[in-house]
Amino acid sequence: SAIDKRGDQETKRLVEELRTAADSVTRVIIDSLAADHLAALQALLASLERRYRQRKDASGALDYDDLLIVTRDLLADDSPTARWRRRAMKFILMDEFQDTNRLQMEVIDAIRRPQPGNLFVVGDAKQSIFGFNDADVGVFLERREAMENEGTGTVIPMVENFRSRPELIGFVDQVCARVWEEDEDFEFEALKAAGEFAKGSLAAPRVEVIAVPTDGASADEVRQEEARLLALRIRQLVGEQGEAPMRLTRADHRRDLSYGDILILFRATTAVPIYERALFDAGVPYYVVSGRGFYATPEVQNLASLLRVVHQPLDDYALAAVLRSPLCEVSDDTLYWLAAAGGDRHRYGRLWRALADAESIAEIDHEQRARLIRLRELIHSLQAMAPAAPLSRMIDRAVEDTDYAAKMLAQHSGKRRYANVRKLTEVAQQVEGSTGFGLGEFLDYLSSLAVLAERETEAPTEAERADVVRLMTIHMAKGLEAPVVAVADLGREIRPRPGRFLIDQERRLAIRLRNPLTEEWLPTAAHVRAAEQLAQRERAECKRLFYVALTRAEERLILTGGFDFKERKSDGSYRDLARWSEWLEKALGLGAPCEQERHLDLTPDRSVTVSVRSGVSGPPPDRSRHRHFRDRHRNQVEAGEPVPRISAQAAAAAEQAADRARWRLPPPAGPPRRLSVTALLDYEICPQLYRLRHVLGVHEGPGSEQGPPARRLGALAHEALARYDFAAAADGDTAVERLDCDDETQRRIAAMIDRLREIPVFRLVRGAAERYPEIGFELAAEGTIIRGILDLLYRSPGENWTVLDYKTGELSDAARYDLQVAIYAHAVAQITGDRPTRVMLVPLSGGEVYDKAVDDALLESARADIARLVAGIAQARFDGRAGEQCAWCPYAGRFCAG
Repeated sequence: SAIDKRGDQETKRLVEELRTAADSVTRVIIDSLAADHLAALQALLASLERRYRQRKDASGALDYDDLLIVTRDLLADDSPTARWRRRAMKFILMDEFQDTNRLQMEVIDAIRRPQPGNLFVVGDAKQSIFGFNDADVGVFLERREAMENEGTGTVIPMVENFRSRPELIGFVDQVCARVWEEDEDFEFEALKAAGEFAKGSLAAPRVEVIAVPTDGASADEVRQEEARLLALRIRQLVGEQGEAPMRLTRADHRRDLSYGDILILFRATTAVPIYERALFDAGVPYYVVSGRGFYATPEVQNLASLLRVVHQPLDDYALAAVLRSPLCEVSDDTLYWLAAAGGDRHRYGRLWRALADAESIAEIDHEQRARLIRLRELIHSLQAMAPAAPLSRMIDRAVEDTDYAAKMLAQHSGKRRYANVRKLTEVAQQVEGSTGFGLGEFLDYLSSLAVLAERETEAPTEAERADVVRLMTIHMAKGLEAPVVAVADLGREIRPRPGRFLIDQERRLAIRLRNPLTEEWLPTAAHVRAAEQLAQRERAECKRLFYVALTRAEERLILTGGFDFKERKSDGSYRDLARWSEWLEKALGLGAPCEQERHLDLTPDRSVTVSVRSGVSGPPPDRSRHRHFRDRHRNQVEAGEPVPRISAQAAAAAEQAADRARWRLPPPAGPPRRLSVTALLDYEICPQLYRLRHVLGVHEGPGSEQGPPARRLGALAHEALARYDFAAAADGDTAVERLDCDDETQRRIAAMIDRLREIPVFRLVRGAAERYPEIGFELAAEGTIIRGILDLLYRSPGENWTVLDYKTGELSDAARYDLQVAIYAHAVAQITGDRPTRVMLVPLSGGEVYDKAVDDALLESARADIARLVAGIAQARFDGRAGEQCAWCPYAGRFCAG
């Protein structure tokens, strides 16, 4: 009855009023409870700001905001400097004015002359899309309004568009005018097509919508279908499938369309790999213009983890990452047995201890054990290199020994992954010449850059003009254009998600408060207002981003995404729609999927026509060519039958690829920034040895000895002696207890230390007034830093310094060490300011000690020899030198005649 209906309506009204009242009371309670938290947080932020400012002042540093603030304050007063600068600025031209913020505008106002007419700005409020960089379109709008209202300037509309065909301009005007009519501080200005294109075309309509029905599928499932259809459509446009290629009709490029004419734009990059996969499967060449994330890519992180293990072997997390990465590729089972063999799971370094004894873990099969041993030997090799070798050389050695480059190239997006590996080497080369910048500092540097340089681009792999489809964000495409532009992933949600902490338009802090009973985060009234402001700003900027995306195309615009095809009220608001695809559904009146292509006329004269379809016809791509060789021919391999021979064309292509991949020695670029003493000595022995070992980084091949290689044995012996307490004079067995090696190696090193304890020089060292083991040094010579390590520097009472250098091999020809002795003496003279007394070479395996007295002539010869050797290296004089060294050279007979 009517009475019942009125009663129901009254009840609803009362319930709504009660809810509103309850919300108001709840908000008051939340605000009251949040007051103390807010005050504490504001005090913390003020303290952080104060300490940050003190740190900057102490170091004389300015950040980016400081540069603007100090400049504004310097020029805002009436000082002679400010007046001089204003006089110098007769006219000021500002481009991209829509991306200016208020602080930047204050700097401009400070340097302007007070008279009107000397500021000329160019901008388009519809293209203000860099709010994340603090751009404020309000500055543009306020300045324009002031010019118009106060008569202090003239606004010249620039609506001519010389980029796009009239059909595209008409579409942009029709759609954006409808989207723009709400929530904007300025009206949409229609564009006028002014470009020159050939009249008429059989390829109309020029705007295509590929609307993939969501039908309850997940977002990524919809994207996979969308990406597949887009890749197929691209193949059709370039004439590789189903039809003749699209003909470009612009006056300055009348030709057939190619892949390099196509640009795919995204609002965000998170889903780009889905589209990459579809393009790859369809055989469409592409290039991702990545804007961020180089230091976070897996291929870079894998190498960083390996270097971290070299620096700190007990880091289980880093070692686990290396073990499962392409650097080693062990199975989950192997990783489990390693962890189990390492002992207590709470004990630090258990994986490294297990790796050191991998041969004894019976549960690990032979093939997996071989992988572990190779990794262990690589880590030992890199540890031996770390004190003096360039960082880039260590990375190159890791890449070479693990076939990492080939593994990256074999993966999806392989060229980009490989380019990132090479870029990491370049990063290492940029910093390795810095004084005191070793492996530990480099790892800290990488960790900081992963955060501070989060927008560092990945390495480019294709020339900008290569014939490939380019994928990039809309922000990166600002200012660019292409004959064909596809705006993809239109179904991505655009609803803002405010965090727990917000800053409102008045720069005030707003927070949420956690309910301890429900774990729900409840917003304060200020947070609700700030969230509404944020949502309004992001909605407005998202419209402008949509406009920028639509206006990048010259001749054809393709719009793709997931569409839910819900009925939209004609008088509904775009404000309530959460996706660009929903905007298009409402603007174009799309109510159902289009199994067959349908043309929609947006204007009475049919000058603006849109093609809408939910599918693209064509055969599926042939994925077999992307499968691994062993998968394509598994049956033949398992049956022991011959596999098909590759075609002559494929063989030629493979040979060309191999030729491009072969290392070519770059021309000399002046003296190296850093050299180790070992490298100098190798060059003196044989320039070809230096080239192979230190320039090309050629692997020396397996050693001929049983047990650890000689270099590893030497490194362990030096490690034990660096920790050795000469005052306590412990025996060898005690000295080697902490070494991370097998029992046989410990016995060999213990015997060396016991022999050292028996020779007279041991008593001299034990009685020394000062002892310094493992002293690193750097010498500047001919524009190059020479780096080395003194095994032991000691001074007896009443004497000058003596250098001890341990040799694990025999001193069969002591004269060959004269250059090393001279360099060490020169280094001590530079470090201490005093000429050392002597340099002694101590053979740990037995034999006579080589004792060289130091005089001025020796120091002078060291300086001359260093200059001579550095000059030879700088001029790339790498001729081979046959001699006795060929008998032990690891490259003799393989890379030179020997």
